[in-house]
Parts: sequence; C-alpha cells; structure tokens
Amino acid sequence: MDSTALRCVANNYSCNAWLQNCTVEVDAESESANPMAGVQAFRSVLESQRGRTVLQFEELMTVLRLLHWNGSLKAMRERQCTRQEVLEHYSHRAVDDDMRSQMALDWIAREEENIAQGRGRHGRTSGVIAAEMARAEAELTSARLNGRELRFPKEKRDILLLALSQVSTNSVA
Repeated sequence: MDSTALRCVANNYSCNAWLQNCTVEVDAESESANPMAGVQAFRSVLESQRGRTVLQFEELMTVLRLLHWNGSLKAMRERQCTRQEVLEHYSHRAVDDDMRSQMALDWIAREEENIAQGRGRHGRTSGVIAAEMARAEAELTSARLNGRELRFPKEKRDILLLALSQVSTNSVA
C-alpha cells in the first residue's frame, strides 16, 4: 500500500477521531520527548494492515478503540507489551461475545472496587457503570444525529449493558 492509499484509508476512517480516541496513552514527559507518538502509533497500525480490506482495518480500529476506552491498552503498556505485540495479538480478533464479556467483567470489577472503597450507594452500586452508560448513550445519540460511525459507541453501550445486567443480577441475589 503506497502513501496515497494510506492517506485514503486514514481519511476514510477519520485519522483525527482515532488519534483522539485510540492512541496509546502517553504521559506528558514522554510526549514532550516525542510529540509524534500518536501519529507513529497510527502509522504502525496502517502499516500492519497492508493487504487487508478497509472493513478489516475498521474492525481492528474498533477493537483498539475499545481496548483504549476500557483501559486494557494502558494495562498492557504497564506489563511492557510492545505496540507490535498488541497489534499481532489483536489484528485477527473481531469484537465478539467473548471480548464483550471480558470488558464487561472489567467494568464490574471497577464497580466492585468502588463499593469496597465505600463509594457505593446502599452497598450495592457505586454508579461507575451507570455514569459511563450515560456518556455512551449520549455519544451514540450524537454520532447518530451527526451521521458519524456508530460501531464504537454501540459496542461501548453493549458492553456496559452486559455489565449492568450482571451487577443488577448480583445485587438481587
């Protein structure tokens, strides 16, 4: 894929949206040392997708955006996983029920952690998932009204709905 094709794929996906939503988090110190880190991360993803379709690229971008939103990319960086290792592992994975379930478990763990720290309402819920659900619903509505892609906000909402259903089931039991 030549540089023109890379630009076309990037523009079709909206490079700015990805850079805002999916770059590996960089602390202020390392960002000042390398202000192009986000662009380099995006270029690395584009290069890894040579020979694939735009739909396959978009699927990977959705996976990476969800991992970033969920905090998984940060956890992988703390475990010193390289960008290449992350790309190799996730480049052939689609967003499926297993991935949604794992992410929902992460949100349930956050909810339980807040409850354990005494931030729960009536000892059952801390509102972490509900607050994130409100943000996801607003993002989905905004995307729908503005004609933007819906996959990422929809997946976020689905993950949070799954987590809420589990939290509700556990609090009743």
